[in-house]
Amino acid sequence: MSTIIQLQEQAKRLDSQSAEAQRLGDLDKALKLMQEAAGAAAQAKTLQDTQDQITLLRGEYNHATNAIPLAEGERQRYDPKDRNATRDANYRPPAWVKSLDGRPLSAAIQPKWVREQMGQNLKDEAAFYADTWEKWFRSRKEQSFWNLASQAEVKAMQENTDVEGGFFVPEEYRTIVLHDPGAPGGVHRPLCTVINTSLKDGYMPTLGSVTWAAIQEEAAYGDNTPTVGQVSFSVAKSGGTVKVSAELLEDAATNLPALLSQIFNEARGRYEDQKIIAGSGAGEPEGLRVAVTATQSALNSAVTAADILTY
Repeated sequence: MSTIIQLQEQAKRLDSQSAEAQRLGDLDKALKLMQEAAGAAAQAKTLQDTQDQITLLRGEYNHATNAIPLAEGERQRYDPKDRNATRDANYRPPAWVKSLDGRPLSAAIQPKWVREQMGQNLKDEAAFYADTWEKWFRSRKEQSFWNLASQAEVKAMQENTDVEGGFFVPEEYRTIVLHDPGAPGGVHRPLCTVINTSLKDGYMPTLGSVTWAAIQEEAAYGDNTPTVGQVSFSVAKSGGTVKVSAELLEDAATNLPALLSQIFNEARGRYEDQKIIAGSGAGEPEGLRVAVTATQSALNSAVTAADILTY
């Protein structure tokens, strides 16, 4: 049983106990149990929200966004309640794609929603085309495939030759996006102090240290004057854009907004890591190499994790 389910069950159990204590007149106990139930429910919700966010970042952008037809003509022919395939294994939905002369085209060429509603025999036919091509592709020697291929497999491969019928059988498209995230980003941000501001610049006061030392009996205390200063800051803006047409967002079989959000977050993390170390401060963050004093010039040649934690 997952931790989320355990917390939810715990919240229900505490709520029942609270109701029972209230029925018996023990209001203090009832209130305490109710608070514990609320805490368990809140913790379960936090864990669920975090899990949902992680699931999104791990690749939920691979899900298709156009689950139903988008073209006006396709919408008119599409019926989401069509269940005729359960009674007819060779059933073709009304939205079945046909050639210019009215002949039904291959099952493999049909749109996603048509393939979902067509009969089982036609689904098997579409899968056979894909399986045959994969078998040929995995064959280490092409001739060995042709020597062992069945008549149906040979026919399927001929259909993949355009002039011999391949125009009626489409290329297969997988919604899984191969994406190399590159160097990890956002490593330094958790080590920084993040502040919110609605102004363009400002400063934070600084206070130096004092001297603490042993004092002999009846000796005078040493005076300390901590150095007071300030560290100024200014707000710099960064970002990027990708132009995407409305048609592409509507027709794409991949959830492009989620994918673009992920790659922008990766790019932002890399940018922040770079500028925290080497930012010039002119229209961009001021990095450690620029902000340190002359006595700390070693940072200009080699920055360590201890330096980042210190400064």
